[in-house]
Amino acid sequence: MDASTLVYLLFTTLLIPLVGVLVAITPWLMRNDECFAVTIPASAQKDPEIRGFKRSYTAWTLAVTLVLAVVSALVFVLVSPAVAVACLVADTVVLMVFSFALMLHYRKKVQELKGREGWTAEADLRSAVVGEREVPRPLSPWWEVLNVPVIAVTLAIGIAGYASMPDLIPIHMGLDGQVNDWAEKSPLVILFAPLFQLFLTAVFAFTQWGIARSKKPNAPGAPVSSAYAYGRFARAQGMFMLAMGLILNVSAIAIQLSMVGAMELGAAAIVMAGAAVVAVVGAIVLAVVYGQSGARAMAQPAGEDGLLHDDDCFWKLGVFYVNAHDPSLFVPKRFGVGWTVNFGRPSAWALMVGLVLAVVVFVLIIGGLL
Repeated sequence: MDASTLVYLLFTTLLIPLVGVLVAITPWLMRNDECFAVTIPASAQKDPEIRGFKRSYTAWTLAVTLVLAVVSALVFVLVSPAVAVACLVADTVVLMVFSFALMLHYRKKVQELKGREGWTAEADLRSAVVGEREVPRPLSPWWEVLNVPVIAVTLAIGIAGYASMPDLIPIHMGLDGQVNDWAEKSPLVILFAPLFQLFLTAVFAFTQWGIARSKKPNAPGAPVSSAYAYGRFARAQGMFMLAMGLILNVSAIAIQLSMVGAMELGAAAIVMAGAAVVAVVGAIVLAVVYGQSGARAMAQPAGEDGLLHDDDCFWKLGVFYVNAHDPSLFVPKRFGVGWTVNFGRPSAWALMVGLVLAVVVFVLIIGGLL
């Protein structure tokens, strides 16, 4: 195994611990009136049982992450790198399934505590914010146009290097560092990297569009500060996605350089893996700084002993929002950082089908090029 392959594998191996850390700290990132996807009074966050549930979830998730990381490392050293990569994929699935099951376990415990303590909303209090122009706005999808020059440079590299491009272009290598698959030289081959960048840019632009049209939550007890915190959160997320899109697209130039023979395929893989690690680390930092919907970016109101709003009935399994009476298509997640869709809207299902079809078409086009 050559050095570039080893570095690539080390980068990839880092992803499991990083993702595990992000999953483990999720309960501490949520709004003060939520715990394991259950609405509770903000003052209940100081309840010993609530804090114990959150600590246990974090401890169990970190423990499982550590075990999975150690197993992958041992497989890598004692068995083979190929099996280690398969193990990493399995580890990711195991971590996601375990953390979801653990969330449901503690969600049930919080629901039971909520029932015992009588935490119910006597009235569904909602609030609106006057002077919304002062609230930070999400980024416009048009900011993603900044990726166009990067795509143009990538295409230009392909055109300029086409004459010196080898007849057989390496497109895949084994974990021993040896190339094991090639594509025949063709003008279409130089479109692979630009099309990948274009697809990535389209995904980020659509996400920016969704954030701008998402339901804007605010705490009834502190409507102004919560709306401002959410505005900061949404804008920061948009700026992060713009930056990550640019970083990933710039790193994709390495793919084009490997196509024209100006860079080793292993080196290009390292660049892409490094960009992925930067993206995950950035997501963790952003989550810790802002929390979900800006929960960590606002001063929590004191003395809120009652439950002012309760829409738990619309959150199936704590993660699927189903409310046919809510016109919102995108809503902030109840457990986790980011947004999800309102599955009670037919347009949400149409959107999911459209996204799947878009991915299938993209894969077919890329497969046709190579």
